[in-house]
Amino acid sequence: MSISPLELPMAKLADPDWVDAAGDDEFEARILMFLDTDAPPPDCLMEGTRIDRFHSALSLHRLHAESMLNNLQAENATMHQSCFAMGRAGKSRWFAFESEWKVRRREVVQRKARCEMLLQRVKQKRSNFRETTSNRNRETMDAVEVLAKAILEHRESIEWSGGETTVSDRALWASLNRARIPHGRAGSITVRDWLMKLAGGRDGGV
Repeated sequence: MSISPLELPMAKLADPDWVDAAGDDEFEARILMFLDTDAPPPDCLMEGTRIDRFHSALSLHRLHAESMLNNLQAENATMHQSCFAMGRAGKSRWFAFESEWKVRRREVVQRKARCEMLLQRVKQKRSNFRETTSNRNRETMDAVEVLAKAILEHRESIEWSGGETTVSDRALWASLNRARIPHGRAGSITVRDWLMKLAGGRDGGV
């Protein structure tokens, strides 16, 4: 079964290994070919770090389209002035130019509109991903809090009862000072200090 020319860019862009290995020029050229189709974006372009690369390529082609529209408008104004100066002789020249010019402009307008539509889809996908990631991070932190408080309760129970502590007990309690979790923009904090912050700065017997 033969593959149509329009299917060729899709075959490459649907291959995550090719997308990851392709240079910027080759990738952007494939995206340009893809923009001239009405196909939906391949799944791999809407995942992980590839969605950022897809967004960059779309933004670049949208800027190119805007530049081309400005150039076409300037070309139209220049040709109109030239043909007008020729009088009746310039009419046929102007009509032929305008017909071809409208075709070129329509193609660029359509490409720009497709870029904007796809950029909106990327924006929504990113928003959904951030929300999902935020929910997962919150669930993870809730689990860390439950485990850390269980360790504290275990320590308090032994200390209050006057029971003998073992090496394993002390190692378990010390883990709260060793284990670190992300905190702030790029920092980290021990689980013990994090619990103290949750408790409003009270030591809590840690």
